[in-house]
Amino acid sequence: MDPFRMRRLLHVLLAATVPAANGRVLAQDTAARVLRPTTVSAVRFGSVGQVRELGDRRVIVNDPARHQVVLLDSTLGKAVVLIDSAAAAGSATHAYGGGRATITPYLADSTWFIDRTAMAQVLLDPNGAIARVSAAPHPADMSSASGAHDPKGRSVYQVPARRAIPPPGASAQEASQIPMPESAFVVRTIPGSQAAETLATVRTARTYPPVLVTNPDGKLTQHEIINPMQLQDSWVLMSGGTVAILREHDFHVDFIDPDGGRRASQPVPYRWERWSDSAKAGLTAAFQAFLDSTINRGPGPGGSRPGTVTLGVPPADDLPDYAQPFIPRQTWADADDQLWFSPFVAPPSPSIKNMLVQSMGNTLPDTTTTYFIMNHAGAVVDRVVVLSGFTIVGFGRGVVYLTSREADGVALVRARVR
Repeated sequence: MDPFRMRRLLHVLLAATVPAANGRVLAQDTAARVLRPTTVSAVRFGSVGQVRELGDRRVIVNDPARHQVVLLDSTLGKAVVLIDSAAAAGSATHAYGGGRATITPYLADSTWFIDRTAMAQVLLDPNGAIARVSAAPHPADMSSASGAHDPKGRSVYQVPARRAIPPPGASAQEASQIPMPESAFVVRTIPGSQAAETLATVRTARTYPPVLVTNPDGKLTQHEIINPMQLQDSWVLMSGGTVAILREHDFHVDFIDPDGGRRASQPVPYRWERWSDSAKAGLTAAFQAFLDSTINRGPGPGGSRPGTVTLGVPPADDLPDYAQPFIPRQTWADADDQLWFSPFVAPPSPSIKNMLVQSMGNTLPDTTTTYFIMNHAGAVVDRVVVLSGFTIVGFGRGVVYLTSREADGVALVRARVR
């Protein structure tokens, strides 16, 4: 199953089963403003991974589906392909490659194109031309790096904690059952060296080691466990160089300034609701039933599919007592040194079946998303609403960029924040 759709499924399932009173934060229903599109791109994309607005409002777009990096003019009306999967040998165009790649802003209007498969990074100048190509400074961290560059050009990214070393004499199967730590490190490179300094530790979602089961016919089935109530921190690099870490345990933000100074915001007002044992049992039963009726079915007797992968849920006792207060995948830093995050709000009339059906289809559930905007000082200064069908993909000065899926592809949309 596609990882993005699985993450979306988990969020939707949790929203459909959490008590309706949970997540009523401040007065977002009356105070939030709706973001209205002002410009829609004339070109369409296969998908939009990231965008990077330049000083003159031109926009660089990473299209992972088509394996292209495209430069749009300030009106979003004309496009020039900068990087493509079919780059000719000897040309100045770098090949996109067949794996994962991202773009991230660098100094002034230059932009890094990071090819995680080739372990290389390509620097694009303000006109989109290739300025230089270099090897990744820390190749071992490229597979998990989800970082950005601060105004001094230092790379800030996340590195997972190492799994414990298996005891002497442990078999390969026993070694594979050692769980991954539920933590990671936010690190920052040190200019002029290959070293990096650790800025903070963050909580990551719990993972369960897969279990291999031998079927009667001798084939192997890999059984994987997915926790529908994951707890994890979320962090971003703000435009001024400050690292902001949104903490799940009490919904406050830790700030690490470029000079090393540390401070924390007050916890965001939130109505926490404890999950009862019966509620946890109901959630795991509903999720397992859904997995068994859809993903775990396939060719073979009774819909089973031996020799592949099956998905399950952990015991209800493994679920936390309180749900995640915010949606980790919806934490952003805008271009005006502010933090955007989306508190978890339960739907007023949840329907597990309908929400699950929608989550697995081609459209998102018919809901809006409310974002809180926190300034550099740690105060919530605004609340905005992103309408159903739109997804945030990046920011520019005073604007936010969203995507909207149309009949002929994905459109890039620009909307003013104020």
